[in-house]
Amino acid sequence: RLAFGALKCLREFSYKVPEDISIAGIDDMDMSSMFEPTLTTINYDYYDSGKNAATLILEKINNDSMENRTIVMGYELITRNSTKKIK
Repeated sequence: RLAFGALKCLREFSYKVPEDISIAGIDDMDMSSMFEPTLTTINYDYYDSGKNAATLILEKINNDSMENRTIVMGYELITRNSTKKIK
């Protein structure tokens, strides 16, 4: 939602997106493809992230000597009209 606010503010100050500045958001909400310009976003799986976090917490509760570990979650870049290619 922050990106939508940024788009609105930039318009109020006569900036053109993406000609003057590129904007990208996170979450790929339905509004991302309905807004003009359509918003480039990162699609992130919050459900899987929460599931992995809960699993790690439960493992730590059941095994206090468990070492910390890192889980890398994937994402998808959805390119739309709010960003331009940098040369």
